[in-house]
Amino acid sequence: MVKFRGAGRAWRWYCYRLILLVFLLGVLGGCGAPDADQTSAPSFALVASLAVGTPVYDIAWSADSTLLAVKSGRTVQVWDVNTNTPKLTYRGHDHEVSSAVFSPDSTFIMSIDAQGGIARWSPLTGNELWQGSTETGIKLEQAPGSLPLWYDIQLGADQSVVMTTNGRNVAIWDSVTGHLRKLLPEGWARLHPTDGTMMLLLSPDGVTTDNEQLALWDIRFDQPHQLITHGDIGSLRFSDTGDFVIFEDYTSATLTMWNVATAQVHWSLDRSSVHLIDFSSKDMYVAASNDLHNAVSIWTVKEGALVSELELGRGRTPLNAMEFSPDGEFLLTARGNGQDIFYNPKPDATLPIDVWRVHDGSRIQALSDHTDAVNVLAFSPDGTTLASGSSDGTIKLWRYQP
Repeated sequence: MVKFRGAGRAWRWYCYRLILLVFLLGVLGGCGAPDADQTSAPSFALVASLAVGTPVYDIAWSADSTLLAVKSGRTVQVWDVNTNTPKLTYRGHDHEVSSAVFSPDSTFIMSIDAQGGIARWSPLTGNELWQGSTETGIKLEQAPGSLPLWYDIQLGADQSVVMTTNGRNVAIWDSVTGHLRKLLPEGWARLHPTDGTMMLLLSPDGVTTDNEQLALWDIRFDQPHQLITHGDIGSLRFSDTGDFVIFEDYTSATLTMWNVATAQVHWSLDRSSVHLIDFSSKDMYVAASNDLHNAVSIWTVKEGALVSELELGRGRTPLNAMEFSPDGEFLLTARGNGQDIFYNPKPDATLPIDVWRVHDGSRIQALSDHTDAVNVLAFSPDGTTLASGSSDGTIKLWRYQP
């Protein structure tokens, strides 16, 4: 019996040691190999730096992700992304170019300059298909008032219609012939990105902005589709699918999601000082930056439920650009040069593009290669490449892998 008890004690001691060893291996293994969902980070490999030569504020991708168009003074440069070389420079404008966009099938580019001159031209040859000028009469009418001229251009889904604005009026053109189809009634001033069939328009009351009408205008029939709201409207944007419109009302200090199909408020939140707004693909999330609190809030589009808050840091300059990754898992933000008269009188030496995880709001990566303010972020349509444009006169191309 004594020998048996001794053997039992030895066996139990062996079992205890084995259990302890397994426990320690589990703890150490957990520390060495955390859950991939908690620590996985996307890969952004810098593959090219395109020397535009002037500050970059807008980037347009072709539908097949092979070409980039960027305005540069009175010209528009077209770059071949496969070779990272300039393909051509369009020089048909007499004034500084305000905006340039690819057609949905990328067979032509529409551009508009600071005096309202518009042109349709080939991104492959640079040949003009037509050009508007004061002499030919194809130019925006200017309504009376004191609002500054601000020119922009958008294309419809079937690319036969082009919309232009001068900050006072919106005009609808036939993009094939250059003929004016409709000049909207005086006061429809602010043109915003279109979903392809609807224009998002803001109409000031005269030349003031304290009693604006926000409306959807049907491009196909050249007529209003639905009036969304009256008020002092700030930031606004179409969702990725075109099913929703989000807008900030300064008067009520609210951020409202509008359902286009039902013509009803989808949800509304108390929110003010909104600067930038971006939707993820397929309308999963919406992000809004707040300059007052140096933060970005991310909500679900469906319920308006808060997902995370990104803390940008006290005294940092406001964001210049914000873009969701193609899969909606990450949000990228870019800011000015970091100069702040109160907290940081000297500009930052490096200007990172911050990468944030959407579901927990953690900053997981910084892309530091530009030497001046980053003004625009744009993923290629195929989701493989990020283009970042900066005041340092370059466009950086980053190969993206989730």
